[in-house]
Amino acid sequence: LGTSMLQELLNRPGTTIYCLVRAGSEAEGLEKLRKNFKRYGHAHAEFDLRVVPVLGDLEKPRFGLSEATFRDLADRADIVVHNGASVNLVFPYELLRAVNVGGTKEAIRFACLVRPKPLHFVSTYSVQHSREHLHTSDIYETDPLPPCESLMGGYHRSKWVGERLVREAERRGLPVAVYRPGRITGHSATGSAN
Repeated sequence: LGTSMLQELLNRPGTTIYCLVRAGSEAEGLEKLRKNFKRYGHAHAEFDLRVVPVLGDLEKPRFGLSEATFRDLADRADIVVHNGASVNLVFPYELLRAVNVGGTKEAIRFACLVRPKPLHFVSTYSVQHSREHLHTSDIYETDPLPPCESLMGGYHRSKWVGERLVREAERRGLPVAVYRPGRITGHSATGSAN
């Protein structure tokens, strides 16, 4: 999903995309992003010119960036796309909270810093995968979220909490869009898969 989103952003002329990546250096980060991009069958002639690796970690305050770097990036950004998460359907909530909830808190903080920027948050359809909905045939985007306790699994719960935080930021005035993809399978044209 991330590489397809990156391809879409690169298809918009003139955009510069700052990508948070865990790496030892900017060169290593760019290579990691480039390799993953190509692995899933994507290509763009201006990749190296328009994709800027930002060395950081979703688990850490300010993504592990200094206060000055965090503020400088927030000043440069026009929109925030938060697709980062630890996707693990076995781990309990406690093992996913730092990345999936903490990372979302930092994305909201970043989107609000300097001036409000639209936040595009990638959630999951599984925030509605509740015991309460086992016999429900239709669930709509506008339906309220079920109680967190009714969700089955730590990943679903961590994304539920993240989505609630994003919706609270929206209630307070931050422009927000929430996306809930379902199961991600191989690319429809190339078959490339995780």
